[in-house]
Amino acid sequence: MHKLLSIFLLFAAVVSLYPSLAAASQCDAGNGGITLPAGFCATVFADDLGVARDMAVNNNGDVYVELQSPHHGGGIVALRDTTGDGHADTVKYFGEMGGAGIGIHDGYLYFASNTEVVRYKLLPGRTSAGAISTGGGQRLS
Repeated sequence: MHKLLSIFLLFAAVVSLYPSLAAASQCDAGNGGITLPAGFCATVFADDLGVARDMAVNNNGDVYVELQSPHHGGGIVALRDTTGDGHADTVKYFGEMGGAGIGIHDGYLYFASNTEVVRYKLLPGRTSAGAISTGGGQRLS
């Protein structure tokens, strides 16, 4: 149930920031496994990413999910819906560790572990898979 709630909250946050996603996406059969009041529906934007702790949404709609511990080779997951169907079809794992906070400010993605802060340059015009500068992040602490 916790996993389903996390997925729903992820989608609700993305849709609240980007209402055009809600208009373009179709509801999932069974509303992604949750019960909703009449007139509401849900779409599972992404699933089986690892244990999510926090997320940040960029102005272009890219979603960055911070994981509790590395999964599939990374502690951060970059997601993008390139087809407008309400489902992430671009998924990229990066970062060396799990974390305790994530945010976007002034063209950078900031990621906090339990011991340090790392920032990644966001590259405009690139998909989420290429939106992070290569060579890793810059350690700030």
